[in-house]
Amino acid sequence: MEYFTKKINLFLILLLALFLIFSSIHKNITLFSDYTEYVDILEQSADSDFPNGINFQINFTSEKNIEDVKIVLLVGNRSTSQYSYMDLSKANNQIFAEHFFNSGSINNFIPPSTKISYFYEFIFDDNSSYISEDFLFFYHDNRFKWQEIITEKSNVFFYDISIDLAEAISNISDQTITEMSKLLDVKIGNSINLVIYNNTDDMHSAVTHKSKTSSEKLTILGQAFSDEKIVIVLLDEQVFETVNHEITHIISSIATDNSDFFPLWLNEGLSEYSDITHQKYASILKWGIETENLLPLKQLNTFPGDPKKTILAYGQSQSTVRYLIDNYGQKNIANLFQRIRKIKSYSAIDTEFTNVYGFNLDQLYSLWKDNLYQELEIKSPKNISLMDKLFIRKNYYIILSLLVSALVLLLLFRWAKKTSS
Repeated sequence: MEYFTKKINLFLILLLALFLIFSSIHKNITLFSDYTEYVDILEQSADSDFPNGINFQINFTSEKNIEDVKIVLLVGNRSTSQYSYMDLSKANNQIFAEHFFNSGSINNFIPPSTKISYFYEFIFDDNSSYISEDFLFFYHDNRFKWQEIITEKSNVFFYDISIDLAEAISNISDQTITEMSKLLDVKIGNSINLVIYNNTDDMHSAVTHKSKTSSEKLTILGQAFSDEKIVIVLLDEQVFETVNHEITHIISSIATDNSDFFPLWLNEGLSEYSDITHQKYASILKWGIETENLLPLKQLNTFPGDPKKTILAYGQSQSTVRYLIDNYGQKNIANLFQRIRKIKSYSAIDTEFTNVYGFNLDQLYSLWKDNLYQELEIKSPKNISLMDKLFIRKNYYIILSLLVSALVLLLLFRWAKKTSS
């Protein structure tokens, strides 16, 4: 009997729980339905004023008194959303709300053709609220009439160029995404947007500049924005190489989870590794050897300011990454990139590298340099004779010094001999 009573009590408790859950769901559905009736969106729009920002406008009616309207934006693939309160006005029983979202400074810059999803939250005077459906908007550079090529992996935006050229660039983009994703063993998720500008003047306001001096002296061929999955490239004779390079930066950022301690030599080295012209740095690397300007990898977390040494740093980085992949396989490089996600300092790179490869960065530098001498058909210092070393870098002054010293000794010897006799 007692067992039977316990079963009845348990049944009644379960029945009560189901009733409460059903009531809560029904209540929420009713509230949502009621709020949907309260707000009627008549018209809404998002208009680009690139690069200054976006103008949002909405026209609606509401049966309940509106206290505020909030617009909530998710820009590209950024991890956090942003929101702002809109300015309200009323006319003829309709409510108008607008807000200009500023993106005109380097701190809140949004690159062109970024995908932006947004919704409106209507806040009533009784502190209840209603959230609209999601809307989608591409923040295009409104100076141009954009065309697009959409594939599974990328969206290519272009203007005033032939469709054949745009398709060729799209094919390079997708090929790079496929190859680099496989190399680093990552999935890119949403597609990557590639924006093509026809000349430097058009492109100037679409990229970020480190300083006024750099923007005046340097021509930017491309730029990658990892948070938004946007790549911007300049249409010139190097456009295919630039697409390779910048797309690889996006894949690398995904593989390392946008780590703040991703070494520059490894980042730029892999992007240059994806370039179809692997031997383009041969001459600068020879110069680096002859002038003893090669730098240990631990000093290449930032690149030198001197233009020629910067190019050397790119060449050294590319050559080092190629050496790693060719000699130690793709699996190890993918493992290294995944480990970089967790590190908290540049110094931790050496430890993680050793865990993957079994030798540290200093040892890598030594191994790579020996291999480079062979590739460039330059005698390694380890195999150079004394006479060869004397003539390295045209050190004729050493020979002259030796000859002068020998002559002085000879004269002293003759003088001493003459004096003694």
